[in-house]
Amino acid sequence: MSILTAILIRYRAILLVIGTTLGLFAVTSPAQAQYACPGDTPNDRMVGMHNPGNGVAPHPICVPRNSQPAAPAPPPRIINTYASIAMHPDVDGLWMEGNFDGPNGAEPKVMALCQQAMGGGCVSVGEWQNSDMAIARDWNGYLTSGWGRNGNEARQSALNACRREQPTPCEIVGTYGSGRQRIQPRLPRDLKLYGAGAWPQDTGDANAPPPRNRAWIATGHRSEAEATNAAVTACQQATGLTCVYWAVAGNGVVQTFASEQRNSALPERTGSRAVAAVNAWCRQQGMRCRPQHAYDSRRSGLFVHNFETGRPE
Repeated sequence: MSILTAILIRYRAILLVIGTTLGLFAVTSPAQAQYACPGDTPNDRMVGMHNPGNGVAPHPICVPRNSQPAAPAPPPRIINTYASIAMHPDVDGLWMEGNFDGPNGAEPKVMALCQQAMGGGCVSVGEWQNSDMAIARDWNGYLTSGWGRNGNEARQSALNACRREQPTPCEIVGTYGSGRQRIQPRLPRDLKLYGAGAWPQDTGDANAPPPRNRAWIATGHRSEAEATNAAVTACQQATGLTCVYWAVAGNGVVQTFASEQRNSALPERTGSRAVAAVNAWCRQQGMRCRPQHAYDSRRSGLFVHNFETGRPE
């Protein structure tokens, strides 16, 4: 081997040592930086040997003697969000406060907002965390809640909790994640207007059945009690008999119908849903029914419905 060749081999080996040492500095954290050293000293702690090969002698690798192993990375932070919903029976909407980072904050806040707006009568669905709450509306216009780990579970839970005697499923109003922030109804626009029907009470006397070829329908009232009282009062004044109310609708319709077996009415949110409910209910009873006039609870009036003509008198 020539002298020149030996010099080149030695030079390449020195470069390899320098590059390897720099690489160690590049890939290690400052607390664990490693470097070539003479061995253990008061300031250096040997952690291994580096053997570059190519005829270069192995040499010790050290870290500072006061260095500590790098701290493990912290676990991923779990972000908790809490929420609550408040409702009032006379409001076609809801209050929601969400995205709270701890419990016992959302529910008091949302109840205070509802009670302040309505002067009392609000109810809460409770608080929920990192999940969803769905709201369903029944055929009278009242709201029911259902919780779930996701939207599908929450909606099914709300439908299951809604009125089971309805011939058609309740209507899903919305699904709300706990990370969602404030929702408020638009008042006074979202205040309900109620309608209800009434007719003479059945005394159970087969020889003297009550006359039920007419019904009295009261609409446009601010509460269920006002609507039912108006309908019952009109019925009793007209007939002189004890009357009972039925088919209460809040922001919906009172849908009348007739059949050979009986006349009656059902409440629903819209005219199309009301007709579907009548048809489904009559099928369940084994009857063939004819939907008649629908009375909108949001339009103020007092009507006498004639089941023979299918229209108000």
